[in-house]
Amino acid sequence: MNFHFENLIKLVKKLLAQWRRRNLTILCKIQVIKSLIISKFLYRLLNTTVSETIVKEINKLIFNFVWNGQDKIKRLAMINDIDKRGFKMTHLESAIKAQRILFLKRYSNNENRSWKDILHSCLRNVGGSFLLKCNFDVCSLPITLPCFYKECLKSGTTLMEWDNETLNGVLEQPTWNNKFICIQNKSVYYPQLIKMGILTIENMLTESGNFLGFNELKKKETTLTMAKYFLWLGIVHSFPCEW
Repeated sequence: MNFHFENLIKLVKKLLAQWRRRNLTILCKIQVIKSLIISKFLYRLLNTTVSETIVKEINKLIFNFVWNGQDKIKRLAMINDIDKRGFKMTHLESAIKAQRILFLKRYSNNENRSWKDILHSCLRNVGGSFLLKCNFDVCSLPITLPCFYKECLKSGTTLMEWDNETLNGVLEQPTWNNKFICIQNKSVYYPQLIKMGILTIENMLTESGNFLGFNELKKKETTLTMAKYFLWLGIVHSFPCEW
């Protein structure tokens, strides 16, 4: 167990033991958990990762506190609003995911902040914040990321709803960092071709639905080199057969 969280677990146990002596209702106990436990836990996660083991341990402690022992009803039922026979309990895993997503939203806004420089440097080879507009899979990106940034990006992908089934849905997808367009199991990002106006899969096709050939690409950039053309061919040949 990470020392960073060992102390937190000890603190949680101590706080809950103090409040356990009071004859609190379930709703009061949940308020204690939200105010004193979950807030402290999420604060520790502002810039660090957490294992599933730690999350399970925190959940075990807080639900044991609520019921003075084993659970009386399903935990997922407890997060429902009170008018839906729930207790409006915070779902810890969802709270963590929401915090990660908020981190990405702050990164992608237009404000200049020094803390963004580290993440931007990590994402430089996949377009920086442009990555967040792509149909990407963290495991397919051709870059190495710290665990915290990986967690944030994985959480961000859960909000993305890409249409991978219909023709229009596929055509509207960005070509770059696309998890379905991989070379040697890694997605691609080529600024050289982006500068030619190729952003989406639709940009790669002629009006008749064929991939642009050398002559069509020359119309986009008269100084097209064979090196860029070979990059292009690599992408074309990596398209999924079902597309």
